[in-house]
Amino acid sequence: MASMNDLPEPLVPSDVDLRGFTGFMLDVERLLASELVALGTPEECWFALMLWCRAWQQQPPASLPNDERVLAAFSRAGAKWKKVRDIVLRGFVLCSDGRLYHKVLAEEALTAWEKRKKYQERSAKANAKRWADHGDKESYKDAKDSPTRMQEGVQQGDQKDSKTPPVEVEVEGTGKPNSVPNGTDADASNPGMSAKERIFHVVVPWMVDHGVTDKNARSLMAGAAKELGDDGAWQLGQELIREAPLQPASWLAAALNARMPAGKGKGKQSRHSGFDKIDYREGVNSDGSF
Repeated sequence: MASMNDLPEPLVPSDVDLRGFTGFMLDVERLLASELVALGTPEECWFALMLWCRAWQQQPPASLPNDERVLAAFSRAGAKWKKVRDIVLRGFVLCSDGRLYHKVLAEEALTAWEKRKKYQERSAKANAKRWADHGDKESYKDAKDSPTRMQEGVQQGDQKDSKTPPVEVEVEGTGKPNSVPNGTDADASNPGMSAKERIFHVVVPWMVDHGVTDKNARSLMAGAAKELGDDGAWQLGQELIREAPLQPASWLAAALNARMPAGKGKGKQSRHSGFDKIDYREGVNSDGSF
């Protein structure tokens, strides 16, 4: 039996973080040409799909624990696991960290990670430029040269209407700074700031920092303001930040629908007619790609 030292290195590095990427691209041609589809029954293919979905949500992504009981549960195969495991686990390889990695999913994970890093870098550079535009030339120089400083501006979106230098914010009612990213162009404790300004200078950048696209974040909060008013939307945004769910867009959409007046939008899948145009799968484009 091969030792751990003889096994390949993990196919996805441990620092890859795809939280917010709630889906992966399915290459139909590659799937139909696979041994899984050629040799497996429809039920076995379903068990395999369940494992792929579970693997995508694991850390590192595209991996699974090498535990027969867990695999039986994750695949939904249950008592059938021993009979179907060889077919269902096609594409997975055991690596030196003791976890099983799916080769195709690992490729998708690495591609998604590279795109997320590029997006973060673009966002950080944009924020650094805004710092410079506000007259903070030294901050701009530091941001260009320091990865730590660059990360302060990661995923805050393209806030073109920013008018004040970036400051740390505090969510009302908490008594301490919340996990709002550094570089948001607002101070939530400033009594002179309107609820609308707080929504788009605090809540939207926080959502972008947590994997929601800038377009989706703005659309959701605009919808919240339309249905609940600016004050109600700001209160909802504060609750979102306090809860810090893994899927902010989905959480916000569900919370907003729960707060809307009874009977409004009755009979529709979503009570707010504009929500059907929003992609709740944070980090995924509307065409399903990363």
